[in-house]
Amino acid sequence: MNTDLTINQQALSIIEAQFKEVGITSQCPYRVLKDGLTAERVTYDKYGDEHREPDYKERRENATIILTMMGHLKAKAEEVKVTTVNVQVREGDIERLEKIAKELDDLHKRLGSQAWQRGEVVDVEVG
Repeated sequence: MNTDLTINQQALSIIEAQFKEVGITSQCPYRVLKDGLTAERVTYDKYGDEHREPDYKERRENATIILTMMGHLKAKAEEVKVTTVNVQVREGDIERLEKIAKELDDLHKRLGSQAWQRGEVVDVEVG
């Protein structure tokens, strides 16, 4: 499974310029992640007294993001398979094509939606 990401450099330059224009630096997200490691949940009781307790869920999420960015954890990525099926269709074979489509639908139901992504017919040439 290939999980490499490629970055569109032109888009990256435009985004960085817009961030700079509004005062967002590359350090801002890292500060937010660091602050998230000490996140607290604030609640108020019926008398209006404030109570602070660690927000472990938020802390865990920030720690996971940081460790992933540092390369200590693998990012979750789903592999997308692209399969092209070429079918030669002659005049009068539309019924056969419909049968194949039905068989593919049945296969899809057996495998489940997680294992199969249905495509579409882009071009049909009869001849």
